[in-house]
Amino acid sequence: MKSQVLANFIADFTPGESVQAEQELVAFIKTATPGKWTLSVDESSSIKGSGLGLVLESPQGDILEQSFHCGFHATNNEAEYETLIAGLDLAKSLNVKIIKVRSDSQLVVRQVNGTYEATDQRMSAYLNKVKQLQSTFDEFSIEQIPRSENTRADALASLGSTTTNSSKSVPIIHLMSPSIQESEILAPVDNRRCWIEPIFSYLQADILPDDRAEARKIKAKAAKFCILYGKLYKKSFTGPYLRCVTLREAYDVLKSLHHEECENHSGARSLSNRAITAGYYWPTMRMDSQNHVKLCNKCQRFAPISHLPPGMLNSISAPWPFMKWGMDIVGKLPAAPGGVVYMLVLTNYFTKWVEVGAYQQVHDTEVRNFIWKNIICRFGVPKEIVTDNGSQFISYDFKNFCDKYAIKLSFSTPRYPQANGQVELTNKTIVNTLKKRLEAEKSQWAEKLPEILWSYRTTPRRSTGETPFSLVYGSEAVIPI
Repeated sequence: MKSQVLANFIADFTPGESVQAEQELVAFIKTATPGKWTLSVDESSSIKGSGLGLVLESPQGDILEQSFHCGFHATNNEAEYETLIAGLDLAKSLNVKIIKVRSDSQLVVRQVNGTYEATDQRMSAYLNKVKQLQSTFDEFSIEQIPRSENTRADALASLGSTTTNSSKSVPIIHLMSPSIQESEILAPVDNRRCWIEPIFSYLQADILPDDRAEARKIKAKAAKFCILYGKLYKKSFTGPYLRCVTLREAYDVLKSLHHEECENHSGARSLSNRAITAGYYWPTMRMDSQNHVKLCNKCQRFAPISHLPPGMLNSISAPWPFMKWGMDIVGKLPAAPGGVVYMLVLTNYFTKWVEVGAYQQVHDTEVRNFIWKNIICRFGVPKEIVTDNGSQFISYDFKNFCDKYAIKLSFSTPRYPQANGQVELTNKTIVNTLKKRLEAEKSQWAEKLPEILWSYRTTPRRSTGETPFSLVYGSEAVIPI
């Protein structure tokens, strides 16, 4: 029986060509002698989706190439696994017994070899699928190779990620769903009972375990909880009641906040704080947040490394909201639609609220218009703006504009223009988040900027312990989760 990959390969041609393609495959199988086959796999991502490429080479040098287009969202690691599974499935259909896999993905290779542990649920499901296919071969090996040695599979993957039209020489197979089912993705395993169950049972039906020590602990814990509309909530002294969630639900919350709709790839502390401000609680949220961030591929690759020596911090006084703003320009960035390559960033010192504009060029005219439209007309006239000595900020027209509204201009020293630490920190956070979200599609930064600002404004800042959104509007934003 043909595999799905093999059937799709044949069906991707026109009716007349499909017969010829099947005949060519039969001839390819007959001419292949027993021995070690080589499978090279790679993936590629673009704004149009993920593409997969594989090159299967017989012992005598005959080559079978295949390109795939994913009709579903897949992360880079998931796409790497999809390519590997498709290649092994194809090799299995061709009755291959000995196979050597070559991939430039360190994570996939080491998880298959057993060097790395697949702790993420989706990675575990993909790994189990690969292990099942691996057992069908008499001999199986996998090795990591440099990307420069995998150019052929990479070209096929790029073809699948940038087009949806098949070519006659290399047809593109369209994968409409992942190779793993949702039922194969298990929730985090915990041998203990669900932590909600004993507290819920005591509050609802006054049921306690026979162990007196355990019963006393549950009674003490239950004082901090209540049942509303059939759900368990944790009481809060300063905020709303927090919905108690199971470990499986907690995983969904962290996943959504960290790299789905609310994606901003914040650190473990910010991630757990975001879960609390979103209205959720479970006992191990701090530890779970740390583990979740450690398993995030993008967070590890783009983590900032500080090379600065420790030093004392100088506090800056901002007695009331929107009194003092820091201003800076970021760029040149990769050209985005509309030719914009610069960001004008203003950060409020009190609330940490950020306003950002994207421009082709930043002259004093753009600065004046931005401050009028986004600062004065929204938050009132500020008392002071701190900036560097850029020509846009020291021009005669801009100084007259500030004098007209009695705005004090403070400049950092020309010797060290990066002395405006508040804005520099904001710039770094925004740029790092853009790196993690865009990766290869850097020209889309202007389109993603509103989402980046939304996630920044709804993330608690370390200096205040609150989100900029709550300090400005008095309540937390409603997020998709």
